[in-house]
Parts: sequence; structure tokens; C-alpha cells
Amino acid sequence: MEVLMHGDATAARVQELVLRFEAAHAELGPDDDQRHFCGLYLRSTRAMQRELEAGGFRDGAWVGDLVVVFATRYLDALRSWRAGAAVPLPWELALQPRPGVPPLVQQLVGLNAHLNFDLPQVLLEVLDDADVADAELMRRRAADFRHVDTVMLRRMPEESRRLRALGGPAAAELLSRLLYPLNLLASRHWLVQARVLVWHNAAELSRARAAGPDALRQRTTDLEVLCAAAVDEVLRPGLVLLRLARTGFGVRLPQRPQRATARPPAVPSADGPPAATPAAPPEPVRARR
Repeated sequence: MEVLMHGDATAARVQELVLRFEAAHAELGPDDDQRHFCGLYLRSTRAMQRELEAGGFRDGAWVGDLVVVFATRYLDALRSWRAGAAVPLPWELALQPRPGVPPLVQQLVGLNAHLNFDLPQVLLEVLDDADVADAELMRRRAADFRHVDTVMLRRMPEESRRLRALGGPAAAELLSRLLYPLNLLASRHWLVQARVLVWHNAAELSRARAAGPDALRQRTTDLEVLCAAAVDEVLRPGLVLLRLARTGFGVRLPQRPQRATARPPAVPSADGPPAATPAAPPEPVRARR
């Protein structure tokens, strides 16, 4: 397997990203709900940095670009929210202060908004039409995209220990007996499902991009509404892990015919077909500060 090293320029960009994450995390107060997701993301970014340095990806330069562009969307949304500026609806819902909501749910809310809403758009940024039309290149990109799951799953035991420590003795016992093993199993399922759906949604956005700016704006709005509804679902009272294990974590843009001139990214066939979603997305309740 040919491995392309990421080089000094990519390493510098990823290191700059880590420093920006550290600064953003340091600005959050000890009781700020956003510390849970921001801290998780910071630790995950450091893990990706180590994997890039170890040459764990086929094309480290592309993965480094993906990591930086993707994380920048979250950091920009967090900065805008804290400054009182407008943010997309999934982030408006995800960044709302919710005292008493468990850290695990806080993390799931942020992860849901970021993966489902931001990542398909980021793939559109880092894959141009020429990339999409190159089947061999897309296979390499898909393999690197799948390997990100491996890096994240390695971190699950540590993150589960952190969650148990945050919950106190009673919560720690419950998490140890029930949620810890479920979290490991569910996270593997969610990551695979979310990755397949992200690639499907990126394909739909790619078709819309080929059809023109108006089509792309409409499909991005469709995605925003779907993702906001998914965030609402995570926040619904009840056993969120059990509910998500049944309903799934990702969202799927319904296919619409487009006069596309470029072939969209292909969903890796080994992952199986994405789960179906209703053609008419539910309208979420718009959050207000």
C-alpha cells in the first residue's frame, strides 16, 4: 500500500489547530456545558495528530486537510455562538446551555450536529469534481475516511472512564455495568452508520453543486432541517443510548433528480446500504436564546 506522508506544512496546520482547540477549551468555564464536547474533540484531534505523525493514513496530506477544515467549522460555530452571532440551526440547538444534562448527552449532541451537518459539507470542500470522477482516488479517500473510525474507537475506553469519573460513585457503577459496554458497541455501530450516511449526503450535495448554486443552497437547507431534528431526538428525555441504538445516529438526505455533470462520491459497498429516512423531514422546534 502506497502511503503519502503529510509533510511539514500539514503537520504545522494540525499543530496550529490543536493550539486553537486548547485556547478555546481554556476559555470555557468549569461549569460550561460545552467543556464536555470541546474537551472530547480536543483529545480526539490530538489522537488524529499522532496517527498522522505515525503515517497511519494512505494520504496524510488529504486527511490533515480534512481534519483542519472539519474542526474549524466547529470552532467557528462555538466562537460565533459565544459572541452572540447567528449559527446554523443544528448548532443553535446543540450549543444551548442545558444545566443538569449528563456529560454523555452533551457530547452526543455536539457530535450529532458536527458529523451530520458539517461533515458532508466539508467533504464537498476537500473533494472537487475531478476528485469525485477518479474512482481509484475515491477508493483511497474512502479507506482513509474509514480509518478515522479506527482511531476514534481506540479512544473509547479512555473516554468511557472519563464519563464514569464525572458521574460520581452511583453513576459510575451504573455506567460500568450498563452504559460502558453499550457505549462501546453502539459507538462502533454509530460511526459506521454515520460514515455511510455522510458519504451519501455528500453525494447528494455534489449532485446539487453540479446543478447550480440555488440547488446547492436548497439541499444544504434540507440537510440543516434534518440535522436539527436529529439533535432534538438526542435531547429528548429518556435512555438516549438505548433509543439511538434502535433509531440510529445519522440522517439521510432523500435523493432528488439532478442534472449532474460530475459523479458523486460512492458510498463504500462494504458498509452496506444506508438506513432509510422519511422523504419529508420533520420540522424541529427552533431554539431561542
